This record gives sequence, structure tokens and C-alpha cells, in this order.
Amino acid sequence: SAGEPIQTLADLAAPLADSAPADMPAVWEARFSPDGQHIAIRSQGNVLKIWHLTGERANSITPLTHDDTIHSFSFSPGSSKDNALLATGGDDNTLRLWNLAGKQQEILFNETTFNNIRFSANGQVLAAVDADNRINLWQVGQTQLTPVISLVRYKNSINSLEFSPDHQSLVSAGADEQVIVWNLDSLTLAGLMNSACQVVDDYLTTNRQLDDGDRNLCQGTDYEHNE
Repeated sequence: SAGEPIQTLADLAAPLADSAPADMPAVWEARFSPDGQHIAIRSQGNVLKIWHLTGERANSITPLTHDDTIHSFSFSPGSSKDNALLATGGDDNTLRLWNLAGKQQEILFNETTFNNIRFSANGQVLAAVDADNRINLWQVGQTQLTPVISLVRYKNSINSLEFSPDHQSLVSAGADEQVIVWNLDSLTLAGLMNSACQVVDDYLTTNRQLDDGDRNLCQGTDYEHNE
């Protein structure tokens, strides 16, 4: 009936007693994957478990392991197990990128822990907050992350981070009473290149000492000089 649970965690664990013992630690967070076929479960400790569902039953579990406590995770918007990704961050000062089969695609080392991990709605940008209150952005590739920029405006902890549905903006909120909306178009690699080309446009077109290779530096970018 309405409002009744379909299954409890204990029910899901029933056919998988060896993987989910009765003394399983407290669960801090559980999320469905975008396709609804997987549930990621973050408990105490350094292992996040992906429960793979068949109908309303779990048929297998994939553990994702850090060297220390995991604090945050996020599914990419991929629509299937073949192209979806999951990012995790923990006290081992790493951010890790996995496919849903449990294969680690990328590992990034940092001086501090990562938290508030979020994918953009199109899955092309990943954001995470570090313990120095920086918002770090990466371009998401098939198996790797390419650093874009670190945003520094907060003196105290950043408590919330979220992309807009059109993936053009990012909103952040922190303990120092700031809510900031960031324009991502100007922060992507392409956006930064376009901004840089706009700044040096006059220099590239008027400096007679440049050779053609340098003068055409911005060709192929979205920014085009208009005569």
C-alpha cells in the first residue's frame, strides 16, 4: 500500500549474507543511480558498496575501497551501467572515478580531503570541495579527469554545492554567509580559452613582429576575431 516500504536494507541483504553481515555498520547515505538499477550505500569506514538490482532484489554487490573513510560520492548522469560513472572522496585525500562494475578509472591525490562531490547535469563537469574551502572543477573524460580551475571565495566551510539543471551554472553556500552563483560557461577550458583570446586579440592582430603561427594562436577556438 502507499507509504509502505518495498524492501528494507536487511531484506536486500538476505540473499547476500556473506557480503552484508548482520553487524553491518550504520548507513550514512544511500542513492539510486540515474537508471534506477543500482544503489550506492555509504557506511562507516572506507568501503562504499554498489548494490546491483534485478527488479526489486539485489543480485550482487560491488565494493569500492579507499584507504580511509569515504565522505562523499556522486553518480554521473549516464543512463546505463556501460557509460555511468561514480566519483568518491575520502579522508585518504583522494578523489576517485569508477565505473559501475567497480573498475577504478582515475585517482587524484590532494593535500586535503574532498567533499560535496557533484556531477553537472550533462556529466561533462565534476565539482568537489576540499578542506581548504576551494571548489575544484574537472572536465570529465571517458576514463580520466582534466583539471579546469579552483574557485576561491570562501574563508569558512562550504556546506552545499549544486549544478543548475541546464548545467550552465553552479551554486555554492558556505558558513561565512555567502551564496554564490558561478557562470560555468566562463570557467570551462573552452570558456577560459575564449576569454584569453579576447584579451590578447588586439596584440595578435596588430603586432607586426609575430609570425603567422603565433598570430593564428586562437584559430580553432570558439572565439573568432572580427575584422
